Parts: sequence; structure tokens; C-alpha cells
Amino acid sequence: MTIASAAATAYSPDASIDELDRAIVTLAARINAATYDLLVLIRRFDERAGWLGWGFDSCAEWLHYRCDISLSAAREKVRVAHALKTLPSIGRAFAEGRRQGPRSGARSGDPVEGRSRGGR
Repeated sequence: MTIASAAATAYSPDASIDELDRAIVTLAARINAATYDLLVLIRRFDERAGWLGWGFDSCAEWLHYRCDISLSAAREKVRVAHALKTLPSIGRAFAEGRRQGPRSGARSGDPVEGRSRGGR
């Protein structure tokens, strides 16, 4: 099943839970990969001080203005963009849309972690 057909099926009001599950996981992977691409571009832009041409004092300020995100979120994106350069295995996983590290439930003690699919 292609990404487009998975999404189209999921938008159907009669989509099964499994179809919705597949569509959500597929979209999350695409978002992760696109986010990685964005962070690489941000890092390259910052390394070349592209923001100076716009009259800003930092890449985060430029990102805040040009991409309409909060200044704190822009600072975090710039920080992560540079950090990923030093973390190649995480960067590869991110670029491929894979999740890195333990499941969030395992870290938080989430009581839902470990339940079988569809369990309540």
C-alpha cells in the first residue's frame, strides 16, 4: 500500500482501526523525516549566517520572524539542528522517519505501556 492510498483509505469514514493506525504511523514517519530535513537546512543557514542578510542578530530571530514560530521554539530548533550534527546515528534514524530511543511509556511509567493492541 502506498502512502497516498493509506492516507486516502484512512480518511474514509469506514476506515478500520488498523487502517487508521497504519496511516498515523506512516504520516508520523514522514513528518519526522521532513523535520530532519528542516533542521539540516536551518543548521546550514545558521553556519553560513544567512540571517545577517535579513538584519537579524541570530538564526533563531530570523526563524521566528520568517517561519512564524515562537522565539523559544526557534531557539530550540537551532539548538537541535546543531546537536544533530554530532549525533549521526540519531540523525540517520530521524532522516529515515524512525523513532530513536525507548518508547515514551517506558520512560514515563505510563500504565498503558505493554497493553496489547486494542486493549483498554
